[in-house]
Amino acid sequence: MMEVCNCPRCGKIFTKIKAPLCPACMVEEEKGFERIKEYMEENSGCNISELSEETGVSVKKIISYIHEGRLETTKGMQGDVRCQSCNKPITIGRFCASCLLEINNSFGNLYSKKTHDSESGRQKMHITPHKLL
Repeated sequence: MMEVCNCPRCGKIFTKIKAPLCPACMVEEEKGFERIKEYMEENSGCNISELSEETGVSVKKIISYIHEGRLETTKGMQGDVRCQSCNKPITIGRFCASCLLEINNSFGNLYSKKTHDSESGRQKMHITPHKLL
């Protein structure tokens, strides 16, 4: 079922299929992302504030690209993005490696518990956890 809604960026009505923005705003969004990538390639030591000023893309949006795993921080950005669990500096995603491991282990322990049929003692179900980003 297709959802009709207003674009949160420009306010136009559009049919929401997968993207959260209307097609015109999605094109603009991708152009901004490409400007970011190009600037980072040419200026590897830039920080997030400089990147935002030079590309016209907000700091908030740049950080969301890092959280989504679309961008990785550079040396100039060290400490600008932090783990959402322990607040350690990270380079990509939402969590540092140790918190990701802890989260994966927690889910692994939760899903790897075997449920046994009380009468037969047979295993009913086993689920293998997936890695989280």
